[in-house]
Amino acid sequence: MNYNLLEKKWIPVLKTDGTFCCIGIKEAFTQATSIRQIAANNPMDRAAILRFLLALLYWCKGNPPEDKTNSAFFTSDCFTKLDNNKEYFNLLGDGKRFYQYKKTSNGKTANYLIQEIPTGNNFWHFRHSIDKKDGLCLACCAMGLLRLPMFATSGGQGTSPEQSKSPGINGKPPVYVISIGATLAETLKLLWNKEYVLGTPSWEKPDLQLPQNSGIVGLLTGLTWLPRRVWLIEPDRCRKASCIACGRSAHLIRHCEFEGLGSIKDNKKDNNWQWKDPHVICNRKERVKVITKGDFDTHIIAKQWRDITDGILYKKKQGHLLVVNFATRQNDKYLEATGMEYRIPSNYTQELWTESIEKTVSNSKKVSKQVKSAIRTITPHIEHRVSENVNNLLINSTNKLEQVLLVEYQTMMKMLAKSLSPGFTTKAVERQKQIANITKHKIDKAEKKDVKKGKGK
Repeated sequence: MNYNLLEKKWIPVLKTDGTFCCIGIKEAFTQATSIRQIAANNPMDRAAILRFLLALLYWCKGNPPEDKTNSAFFTSDCFTKLDNNKEYFNLLGDGKRFYQYKKTSNGKTANYLIQEIPTGNNFWHFRHSIDKKDGLCLACCAMGLLRLPMFATSGGQGTSPEQSKSPGINGKPPVYVISIGATLAETLKLLWNKEYVLGTPSWEKPDLQLPQNSGIVGLLTGLTWLPRRVWLIEPDRCRKASCIACGRSAHLIRHCEFEGLGSIKDNKKDNNWQWKDPHVICNRKERVKVITKGDFDTHIIAKQWRDITDGILYKKKQGHLLVVNFATRQNDKYLEATGMEYRIPSNYTQELWTESIEKTVSNSKKVSKQVKSAIRTITPHIEHRVSENVNNLLINSTNKLEQVLLVEYQTMMKMLAKSLSPGFTTKAVERQKQIANITKHKIDKAEKKDVKKGKGK
């Protein structure tokens, strides 16, 4: 049994005419002008496929020409390098395999490739699976392999490299921001920019090591570097079953080798290699600190979304953006992946987002400890509501972030006041008013400032 990714139909896409289908790698390029978008149901897969196709584009054609508007870039003649190296893209077989190399015989469940499937000691929630009994179809195995460079998390216990599993080259999975065009061809052109060092992709050399001593990590190396050693065990050819990930009936991969390479932190200390990912956002103040979405502590999340949004707006001045956040807790015990799309208008003017209004509200001298505690409780909800409406906030630039947050706080404070001071006595009603109006004077003050500047006329 063989499964070549160039020809097999495994990439889910939505065409410009509204039809859905699955295609192979070659079709993804030759039909790029008629494909609206990658239609994977998980934002991790959508981002991983786009980065993989971009890496293939660099590998086949090198750096882009000065004029990228020519549609002839996506004809079959431009991708003869794929045909000449077909063996790199086999998922099975005794020869070269895609993103795989065999070194040990330590068999594990193939379900490790897909994060949302519970394995080992992870808890069952909405999906129940049994290691080495349930398995993955070959298309889902390919998706899982593509996730490794972007979304592998740290884990495992022990001193040996096989037991210690490090994350990918970006460390803890950061926030990825990918420009999106009206078609797949436009998307690839937006992402296809000049790079001085391309390097070697991992489909050519799956056991590729990061540079020793000092050196720049090439683009293809950084986009495809594998933090896991994987080898898929041949599927059961006698019968088909339902894939635990997508539900399709297929010959399933139930077993694989899945080992770590040791910690890259120690390697980074000894070897001063440099890598700058083109699709991650950095802290605007510190410039070099990669922004990641932290764990599920509500107070941490409440402070993070503003840095993430500011980083997105600072990196990308305008356009349609796909943003994939990946949060973990206790390494890879609990995972959360979210995908959002931002549309930044061309007339948007960049401003540094203000400090958390929760600080301004809770620092008031009139606020008791009980009220401060309640404000911290509702802050994640308020900032979540605002972050969901960032697109409207950007388009309507007259509404400053500070004002919008204060309005949201005032709405919640009215409900909070009734819960903190229930009853119908005169004293209770008066206290309710005091709590409910904590933010009102701040809103009035902000509106007066705008009128003085001529914004409220």
